[in-house]
Amino acid sequence: MSGDLSGKPATLVVAMYASETMPATVAGMQTEVAPPTAQPYGFVSQMGVMVQSLTPAAIGSVVLLIAATAVALGAHAYRHKLPKSLKKSWYLHHGAYKAVGLMSLVAVVLSLSGGGQI
Repeated sequence: MSGDLSGKPATLVVAMYASETMPATVAGMQTEVAPPTAQPYGFVSQMGVMVQSLTPAAIGSVVLLIAATAVALGAHAYRHKLPKSLKKSWYLHHGAYKAVGLMSLVAVVLSLSGGGQI
C-alpha cells in the first residue's frame, strides 16, 4: 500500500499468514482474511508449557514433594510390617494420609506459581 507519511512518500508492506475466507474492507479495498485456527496442545506439550512457567524454586519444591510422596507410598505399601499395637491405630494408613497431603501441597504450589501468563 502506497501513500504519504508526514509529507513523504511511503510504502507499507503487510504479510498475511492465513487463508482467505471472510471479506474485510481496508482503506476502501475489499479483501478476505481468515483468523488463524488454534491447535490444541497434547498432554506432553501442556506439561512442558506448565514447567516452563514455573520458577526454579517452585520446580524444586514440586520435585521434593513428589519424592516425599513416593516415600510415603512406600511406607504405606509396607504397613503390614508395623507392630500390632500400631496396626490398630491410624498409623496403619499414615503413608496414604501423608501421600494425599503431600500431593495436595503439590497442587497448591502449582496453582499458586503456575499460569497467569499473558
